[in-house]
Amino acid sequence: MAKKKKQEPVVVQNTPLIPTTIGVIDTKENGPIVAIVIIILFLLGIFFMDDITAFFHPTSAPSNPTVPTTPGENPTTPLTPSEEIKYYDFKNDLEIDMNGFQITNFKVDETKSTISFRVSNVNGDENYFKDNQFYLELYNTEKTLLERLKIANDSITTFRNFSFIVQNTKIASLAFVKKDVTDYPNVSLKVNSNEQPYLTCQNSDITYEYIFTEKDEVYLLKQINETKTFLTSREDYEDVLNEYNTLKTSYDSLGGVTATLTPITRGFRFETSIDLENVSSETMKKHFSDSIYYKLDTEAKVIAFELESSGYTCN
Repeated sequence: MAKKKKQEPVVVQNTPLIPTTIGVIDTKENGPIVAIVIIILFLLGIFFMDDITAFFHPTSAPSNPTVPTTPGENPTTPLTPSEEIKYYDFKNDLEIDMNGFQITNFKVDETKSTISFRVSNVNGDENYFKDNQFYLELYNTEKTLLERLKIANDSITTFRNFSFIVQNTKIASLAFVKKDVTDYPNVSLKVNSNEQPYLTCQNSDITYEYIFTEKDEVYLLKQINETKTFLTSREDYEDVLNEYNTLKTSYDSLGGVTATLTPITRGFRFETSIDLENVSSETMKKHFSDSIYYKLDTEAKVIAFELESSGYTCN
């Protein structure tokens, strides 16, 4: 049997604690370099903190990504999709109910190249079409837009018949679409000899020239020049000539309006210039109330879009 080993007593030295040296930094030569390295590493750590965190703690993509916004729109408000266009198959007995109005009596005349229909007020607001911009859009079988026609901004208390000349009578479907100014595409304008941006819109023997000023990259209307040509071949030429001579005298008495009547080889040309900054609202209402006469500061894109949808060629 082995002899049991005698255990030595543990002796603790009863002396004060003495600091132990782990390492020495030489402050004479390496001190500044080390300090600079530490500072750089610290700054890099702060700069790349997000990447470092993402590396060690990956997360999945957000379930509700941010919706892109257009300039000037509140980024916290999500975009709403555009109102869906409702298409109707074209047929003579087509009936459309829309906001208290009934649209009926559709007819296409291939000989005259026209489309006609009636809008009846059943229980709608009589100013509904006056206060909104409505367009009749015509499509072929592939839903390709053939033509866009502007509905006149008029009040309808009972009913009104509409008729439009169309370029293509092969209509498969149609839609009535309400548009806002924000829906109209921007336009590029030429400048005249006075460095003024202008837009010319023509229909038959009438030409309208709209003069603008540019402000914050937007063209704002300042002046309207109208030119009408009348030929001697008209049966009522003499009556028309007398009528416009009287009209010239009337226009010359109006502030902000000038008129000229110029004889040409086979008739005469009548020109009217309306300075919208100096013409009164009473004059506009009495003499220039047609929708072709836009008010001061109307945007060029509005005029171009609406007139091109009304049978005018604008450039």
